[in-house]
Amino acid sequence: MAGGVTMTVETRRFEEQLFRMQRTSKFGAQKVAERSFKGFVARLVAITPPGQVADISGTQNTDEPGQIIKPTKPKTRGTRNIKKDILNVFRPVGSERQIRRLKPIATDSDLERLHKAARNKKGRTRSRNRKDKVPVTRAVLRSYIKKKQEHVGRLAAGWNSASNR
Repeated sequence: MAGGVTMTVETRRFEEQLFRMQRTSKFGAQKVAERSFKGFVARLVAITPPGQVADISGTQNTDEPGQIIKPTKPKTRGTRNIKKDILNVFRPVGSERQIRRLKPIATDSDLERLHKAARNKKGRTRSRNRKDKVPVTRAVLRSYIKKKQEHVGRLAAGWNSASNR
């Protein structure tokens, strides 16, 4: 097979740890393996963006199958960062006088296009002076921020099916 990948997995250390846990645990081998795997998946969830390695301390094993206590910090941080990034580029305009004077953006498509253009290779935006920010009607900006914040945590949620197996 051209371009194939060959992989060898060393399991000796894992098996030693598993046998040690079985000897000291009051649960059977399958229960020990499930609990260990859930702890591993919980750590993966914690470090999947917007999580960080520091968030691992918020995870722990539970006795119920398929249940992992997930930290709330990464989701909170992600939603806060989304709002901050968007507000770095756009300026909410609400009064009638400001709307007449500044002629703000009133469509989601223009907003999305400008936001995408302002992002760097990491997906973040740099803060701007107030005069450099693009004026947007308050309602459109609020709905756009909410729409973008709904995507936070979807990547980490992909680990849930692994934890339930």
